[in-house]
Amino acid sequence: MNLLETQAGEHGIDLGFYDIGGVYHETMPEVLQAILQVLQQTDVSDGLFADTLVASEQEVQTLGLPATFHSAAECRLENEAGESWVLNAYDDNGNVRVALPELASGYYVLSAGTDGAAVKLRLIVAPKSVYQPKALSDGLRMNGLTTHLYSLRSERNWGIGDFTDLADLMVFAAGQQLDFIGINPLHALFTSRPAYASPYSPSSREWLNPIYLDVAKVAAFNYGEKAKKWLEQPNIQQRIAALRVTDTVTYTAVWAFKRDALQLAFNAFEKETCEEAQREREAFAAFAAEKGEALRGFGLFEALDQYYNQPGEIGWTSWPSEYQDPQSEAVRNFAKGHEREIRFYMWLQWLCAQQLAEVNQAAQKYGVKLGIYGDLAVGVARGGSDTWLNRRDYCMDMSVGAPPDPLGPTGQNWNLPPLNPYMLKHGGYEKFAQLLRANMRLYGVLRIDHVMALCRLWWIVGSQTADHGTYVHYDAEAMFAILALESQRHQCVIIGEDLGTVPDQARELLYRYQVYAYKVVYFSQNAQGFEWPQDYPHQAIAVISTTTWHRWLPIGPVKIWPRCTVWVRLPMAKHFRRPCNSANTIKPICLLN
Repeated sequence: MNLLETQAGEHGIDLGFYDIGGVYHETMPEVLQAILQVLQQTDVSDGLFADTLVASEQEVQTLGLPATFHSAAECRLENEAGESWVLNAYDDNGNVRVALPELASGYYVLSAGTDGAAVKLRLIVAPKSVYQPKALSDGLRMNGLTTHLYSLRSERNWGIGDFTDLADLMVFAAGQQLDFIGINPLHALFTSRPAYASPYSPSSREWLNPIYLDVAKVAAFNYGEKAKKWLEQPNIQQRIAALRVTDTVTYTAVWAFKRDALQLAFNAFEKETCEEAQREREAFAAFAAEKGEALRGFGLFEALDQYYNQPGEIGWTSWPSEYQDPQSEAVRNFAKGHEREIRFYMWLQWLCAQQLAEVNQAAQKYGVKLGIYGDLAVGVARGGSDTWLNRRDYCMDMSVGAPPDPLGPTGQNWNLPPLNPYMLKHGGYEKFAQLLRANMRLYGVLRIDHVMALCRLWWIVGSQTADHGTYVHYDAEAMFAILALESQRHQCVIIGEDLGTVPDQARELLYRYQVYAYKVVYFSQNAQGFEWPQDYPHQAIAVISTTTWHRWLPIGPVKIWPRCTVWVRLPMAKHFRRPCNSANTIKPICLLN
């Protein structure tokens, strides 16, 4: 093995891979060199964690410490509440270890003074499994349906499904004795380019897409006389009706009209002196204070992108260079001159949080036990707000995708920059934990798209085809520990989308932490034909297919095995007129236990 291959292996870069037919393919040396160079340039010199380690809940154990702790005689362990313990370090055949007390699941900081310098590491104490609702723990099964939220049409929406439609669908689901409704990712896209509508290439995975707001439900249309009169005009109502009769979602027209209406409402929100407006401003101020600089940074990105996005380009990578650094003087000056616009985009996020909370309230009220089944995309767009605000967390010269296979001889390049595994580790995986928190607080079930990314991702050099790539590994033990911890804290069921080539490590961790596998009936075949449902994994979500249907037909539930109902087609609720485009999806799904 030469020096390049040795260094690549030390950095978690695979030297080759086995394709679906079992044939081994060596990684090209130039690919190894390019990825290695990116990882070696990671700057972790500014007081970050020396390492991130994992322990198990309720187990007395010893912990081996990294080399940076080797001169430490004792360490200080601190939990999230500020409580601390002093632990004696001891030598174990040249390795430094400490004995841990019995610890509850959570995040801890272990610190010590070594050679005149302070060092610290993040310790994650993991629960035994992700959250398991009692009904499933008792051996029962749960049923639901999925739909693209944007495809719902109602007699009152503005040409695209919105949060009120989703709340109404909860009422429908309750009538059908369903336990959850699955939807497409609601991640924030690009309001400057609404036609760039893929929910799997978002600007941010931590914020929401305001195109799903029910505009008429915004309170300012009640207390703002000017906004109220505008909305009641016959010509305005005619324009709204015209958006509803199109065969497809006209994203640009829908958002332009919603944006104009929301700006009128924002004017009323800012200026009206009535008691309701004052209460709203106080509630928004509390929301903004809770979300802090992250929300303001997102609002700043949105405001900048309205001015500097370029035709044919997406996001900040095409902005003038002086605005590409969020800490630059040009950005600070822009912010001073556009405070109201920044506040407007922050306000939209507050409205989204309010209206989505009302969907969850409807689910609880009508007995849809798990509520919303959300979807977490595998990455973010290169020019999005997440990368603009957190550049160091991403390897911007790389893309992720899938390796070559018989269906795609050159593989897939998704043009999404990967998270840097070294910045994750030295940041204590806080970036990943915050991402999970931002999504789990919204949903009763969360599907992790391409869950194998918690173990490894196929990295591609720049914009080349996917055959110019290889697998790069992440600390799967740490990422699954955080997944379990945050799932328990938010009482959120976790589904791992494990279609495709799944490494043994991923299978083992999915099983250990009791993450629900993703079982597709049409893909579940053997030499004898389709597998029987009783042969599926013990914990799985079973779906008929990942394909779409183009019509809703009034066919009822079909029993395919004891105590489990799968909806093959769903009757159309009275308040929904028809799907908005040929990509409309209604998928039957069932949680098995």
